[in-house]
Amino acid sequence: MQHHKKVIKLSLFFFFLLFLAGRIGLFLHEFAGHALAWHVMGGRLAGFRLFIFGGGRVQYDQMHRLSNLSLTQQLTIQLSGIVVELAVGIILAVLVIFLSTTRSIKALLVSLAGVLIVHALFYLTVGTYYGSGDGHLLFNLFQEGVRRNFLIFTSTMAFGAAFLISYQFSPIIKSWLEDGYINRGKWIILCCACIAVLFHTMLTIGERILVNDTGYARIKTSENERLKAAELSKFIAAYIEKYGTQPDNEQIQNLKKELKKKFWQFPLDIFLGIGIVVVSLFGFFKSRHDAYQDSDPITWKNVFCLGSTSMVVAGLILVLNQI
Repeated sequence: MQHHKKVIKLSLFFFFLLFLAGRIGLFLHEFAGHALAWHVMGGRLAGFRLFIFGGGRVQYDQMHRLSNLSLTQQLTIQLSGIVVELAVGIILAVLVIFLSTTRSIKALLVSLAGVLIVHALFYLTVGTYYGSGDGHLLFNLFQEGVRRNFLIFTSTMAFGAAFLISYQFSPIIKSWLEDGYINRGKWIILCCACIAVLFHTMLTIGERILVNDTGYARIKTSENERLKAAELSKFIAAYIEKYGTQPDNEQIQNLKKELKKKFWQFPLDIFLGIGIVVVSLFGFFKSRHDAYQDSDPITWKNVFCLGSTSMVVAGLILVLNQI
């Protein structure tokens, strides 16, 4: 029974850590990044949409002004969210090294730094590869060879960051369970982390399905998906012009299959995600386990504080979306 309580307690702690780190990153990315950059360029924020578990988007006023800005200004606006996440994440990671405080605070800061840094590099890599999100301009700017080298660099940085963050984060939490669970402690921690990530992922997917935000979906659409849609529309228009009627469903489905093969892309996002998990596990098992054994243990009070803060943040997002 005591063992089960430890699993529940740590799983909840991880889940709230992940949630808060992600929401802080979302606020920084959208408002301290994109919105602030647009404001500096003389624009104003016309609206925004924030997901409780997923990402978000901001809407600029006078969108036609974007095309009149220089390439440097457009890149600044599009990449500002990623740059802010990286900068804050690096600052927090350095701060934890010199900060003398409780393990729960250190865990929160390191997890926040890890989410910010790894997410920024992951999003930059995937966006540049697919031509979606904040990597859309870089996709069009880089030639194929340059883009390939850039993706190798950012992927390597993402793997390296995931390893280092995991290596530094693990000693902070290992001793929470190592007392009395020396042989099983690492696997208990991994089990709790997997439960937290799985639960958060399910909530993220469920929210995306329920909300079905077309603006956000458009931002996330890859360049190949746009090309597929354009070719399909072109085919239908040409067919109507020639025969005066819509093509039947079988013809459309056959064309979709051909276009799917023609515009197939290696699933870099899945490969990168799995790679980040693998190197994080490697960092976890390579790290020390006794660095914080004399510090305060995790308690239900820690879980309650994180949970209460998470509820407040979720409520704040709901209120902001109604403004």
